[in-house]
Amino acid sequence: MDQIGAMRGLADSYARLYPQLQELDLRAQVPELEVPVWVVMGRHEARGRVEPAEEWFEALRAPEKHWVVFEASSHRANFERPAEYAALLDEVVATTGGR
Repeated sequence: MDQIGAMRGLADSYARLYPQLQELDLRAQVPELEVPVWVVMGRHEARGRVEPAEEWFEALRAPEKHWVVFEASSHRANFERPAEYAALLDEVVATTGGR
């Protein structure tokens, strides 16, 4: 039942959030952040997602910027490489002091 509930929650989230995300263009709407930024990409992510992210990242003004590539992943590095992803999160917390 938990798996069914999780799938229903995921479907509901996508139905609600996806239309809003279609209108979001970080390149135009978020040119600057006042916090460190980590972008995590899988090496096998779809080019249609990577290219806009790269454009935004290159133009973004932030105190620190980190582009992290998970070589053996695609879209969901956190699920595909959970130990590596957890290690990255530990590094982010250690580096930023949890801010």
